[in-house]
Amino acid sequence: MLLLKLTDVTKATGLGRSTIYRKISENTFPPPLQLSPGCVRWDADHLQAWRDALPIAANSNTDKTVAA
Repeated sequence: MLLLKLTDVTKATGLGRSTIYRKISENTFPPPLQLSPGCVRWDADHLQAWRDALPIAANSNTDKTVAA
């Protein structure tokens, strides 16, 4: 399991930090895994599954893979 930092997620998706957290609260983005009180990471497989489920036009502006 590859775990990504928020900076990796923003680079891979083209979304900003605020947008990512807004989408999480709207249940339209994979939530992070809470590793400790100050440490969250995203599972790269969950992020890739989210990207694969997006319409084609939404995928065209970002990289094809999630792993950093």
